[in-house]
Amino acid sequence: MAAGALLLGMGVGFSLEAGSATVTEAVEGDVAAVSAAVKSTVRRLAGGVGGQTSTLLLALIMVAGHPRFAAFRTAYLVAAGLSLLGGLLVLRAREDG
Repeated sequence: MAAGALLLGMGVGFSLEAGSATVTEAVEGDVAAVSAAVKSTVRRLAGGVGGQTSTLLLALIMVAGHPRFAAFRTAYLVAAGLSLLGGLLVLRAREDG
C-alpha cells in the first residue's frame, strides 16, 4: 500500500510540474502569468469536482455504512473516463486550431 501511494504521489508531482512548465512555455512572455493562473484555477476546479464526484459515488455504493470495493472501482473508472475525454478534447482542439 505504501509503495503504491509513493508511486502515485511521485507521478502526480511530476505531471503537475511538467504541466506548469508546458503551459508557461507555450505562450508569449507577456501572457505567461495569465496562462499559469488559468492553469492553476482549472486544476483546482477539476480537483474539487473530482473529489466531490468520488465522494458521491462512494456514498451511493455503501454496505453497512462502509464503501464496497465496487465503489472505489467505479470512482476510479469514472475518473479515468473523464481524463480520457479531456485528452481527446485537447487533441481535437489542436487539430481545429
